[in-house]
Amino acid sequence: MPIEVLASYSDINVQLPTTFAVDANTEGIDAASLDAIRIVRGSLLGVFSPTVIAGWDSPTHTPELIRGVAARLIAALMYSRLFAAQDSDTPDFANQKYRAAMQTLKQIRSGELILLDVDNTTLLTAGWSNTDFYPNAEASGPIFTLDMEF
Repeated sequence: MPIEVLASYSDINVQLPTTFAVDANTEGIDAASLDAIRIVRGSLLGVFSPTVIAGWDSPTHTPELIRGVAARLIAALMYSRLFAAQDSDTPDFANQKYRAAMQTLKQIRSGELILLDVDNTTLLTAGWSNTDFYPNAEASGPIFTLDMEF
């Protein structure tokens, strides 16, 4: 059964040269897709809750930014596989796609890029926020005063 979870074949093909395209019958596409799934999920598990990440079960349920990252990873893996028999060095094209995907994941993890869900709402990170504590900066008035006792 073909794996089309985080990125569709058309998402992947946009990342490849026009002379090379993938579909469900392309040799190695399932392994490359599975690798991309593992890299994306493994990279973002500390940032987003497992429930959010588990919801990315098809390209239509996956945020566009993640679809792009997965497509770049898969394209890099497929392109390198294609040329592995011909050249012992990984092609520069594949390296560029891989580095771009990993940079995007790094920017999502650091908060430099904000991830929007498929309905264009901001996905909340799994980290602590100001609203997880009380009193916080949004609390009105002094919460504790000098005349209060422990």
